[in-house]
Amino acid sequence: MSSHWSLKSFWNHLTGDPAVFKIEERVYHSICLIVLGATVFCAIFDYLIGLTPSTVLAVCLAAVQSFLFYLSRYRKKNLLSLTAFGIVTHAVFILNYFINSGINGPTLLLLGLSLLTIIISAPKKQTYLWAWLNILCALFLLTAEYIYPEWINVIYPTRFSQFIHILLIYFIAVFFIYVETRYIRSSYENERNKAELRASEMEKLNQEKNKLFSIISHDLRMPLATIQHYLELLSQVELKPEEKSRFENELLQITRNTQDMLSNLLFWSKAQLNGLKINLSKTRIDLTLQQLIEIQRAEAKRKGIAFNCNIDPSLIVSADPDMLQLVIRNLISNAIKFTPAGKSINIEALEDQGRCLIIVEDSGKGIMPEKQKNLFSLKATSTYGTENEKGVGLGLVLCKEFITAQHGKIWFESTAGIGTKFFVSIPLHEETDIAVV
Repeated sequence: MSSHWSLKSFWNHLTGDPAVFKIEERVYHSICLIVLGATVFCAIFDYLIGLTPSTVLAVCLAAVQSFLFYLSRYRKKNLLSLTAFGIVTHAVFILNYFINSGINGPTLLLLGLSLLTIIISAPKKQTYLWAWLNILCALFLLTAEYIYPEWINVIYPTRFSQFIHILLIYFIAVFFIYVETRYIRSSYENERNKAELRASEMEKLNQEKNKLFSIISHDLRMPLATIQHYLELLSQVELKPEEKSRFENELLQITRNTQDMLSNLLFWSKAQLNGLKINLSKTRIDLTLQQLIEIQRAEAKRKGIAFNCNIDPSLIVSADPDMLQLVIRNLISNAIKFTPAGKSINIEALEDQGRCLIIVEDSGKGIMPEKQKNLFSLKATSTYGTENEKGVGLGLVLCKEFITAQHGKIWFESTAGIGTKFFVSIPLHEETDIAVV
C-alpha cells in the first residue's frame, strides 16, 4: 500500500500540482511521459528486431519529447510546448511513413493516435486546426504512396517481424488510450468532487448569510424596539417609584442581553469575513476570568441564583485570553439565563489528565433532547430564558469555533428539568517560569 501511494505521489509530482497547473496541462504532462516511455520501449524493440531507421528516429523523438516535457512542466510554457509537440509529431510521422513501410507499417495508426493526444490537451480554438492538419497529413501520405510507391522504404526483413511490430504498436496504442482515459476520468472526478465541495460550502455560507440577516432584521430589532417603547413610556407616563424601578431593571436587562447579542454577532461576523485569528499565550486561568466572574456573580445575585466558583490558581494554559473570556462568558450567561431563582450555578476549573478542564454547571431547565444535536451549529434555535431573555443562537457556535481553534474541546451533558453541565478542555502550558497573562 505504501509503495502504491509513493508511486502515485511521484506520478502526481511529475504531472504537476493541481493548484499550479490546469487539468489540461496535467493531462498533457502525463501524455508526454507516456509517449516518452513508449518511444524508448519502441526504440529498444526496433533495435532488437533489426529496424535501424526506426530505432534512430525513435531515439531522436525521445530526446525531443523529453525537452518538450521540461519546457511545459518546469518552464511553464505549456502552449509553446504543445504547439511544438504537434508540429514535431506530424513531421516525425510523415518521415516515419516513408522509411517504415508506408501503409504496411504502423504509422497511420500512430498518426491517428497523435490527434487524440493533441486535442485532449490543446485549447478548444485550436482543436479544429490540429484535426484538419492530421487529416491532410493522412491524405497526403496515402496519395503519395499510391502515386509514387517507389518512395516507400520497406524495412521489415520478414513478414513475422512486420506482424510482431504492428501488434506491438497496437498494444501500445491501446494501453496509451486506456491510461489516458483513466487519468482523464480520474481528474474529472476530482474536479467534480471539488466543485461539489465548493457548492456545499457556498450553500453553508448562504445559510449563514440568511441567519445573519434574520438576526439583524428580527433578533436585534425587537430588543431595540422594546427599549424604545420603555423609554417612551417613561417619558410620557408618571409612574410610581416601584413601577419605575421595575421598568428600569427590565430596561437594564434588555440592554445587557442586546449587548451580549451584538458582541457575539460582531465576533462571528469578523471571524467569517477575515478568518479566525488566534494569539495563543501563557494564560493564568483565575486572573483571566476574575473580572468576568465578578460581573456574572452580580447578575446571578440580582436574579436570586447562588453562584459558586472554584478555580485552581495554579492552572496555567496555552490560550487566547480574549477568546477564552468570550467562551466562558457565553457559557455562564446561558447558565444564568436558564436557571430560575433559588437554584445554583457552579464554576470549576481543575487539572484533568494533563489538561485544564473548566466546568460550568447549572440547575436550570436543561436542554430538550431534540435540540441537543444542533446545539453547536447555526441550525440551533433560540430559546427564551426564565425571564424571557433571548439569544441569537450564535453564542455556542462561537464557543465551538474558538475552543477548537485553541486545540481544545467543548461538550455538554444535559437532562431536561434538572440542568446542564458544559465542559471545556484546553491544553496546559508546558512551561511555568515565564510571565503570564
